Amino acid sequence: MTTLHYDSSGAPDYVAQIDQGAENWNNAVKNVKLEKGGSATIIIHETHDGKGSYTQTDGHGHGDIYIDRQQVAQ
Repeated sequence: MTTLHYDSSGAPDYVAQIDQGAENWNNAVKNVKLEKGGSATIIIHETHDGKGSYTQTDGHGHGDIYIDRQQVAQ
């Protein structure tokens, strides 16, 4: 099993939803586990710039996820 660590501290308004999403993932997928904390390779950010939500990844478990508050509110 592969474990990927995430850090949601950069998206304080969405921590509960992010944690629930990780739990849902872990219940559905058996060979890749998402775990909060540790040496995080997935960093989640909350933005307010109206540019939309997006990701920047290397395709190998490292990257950043940007959640745009304006887009979520639509």
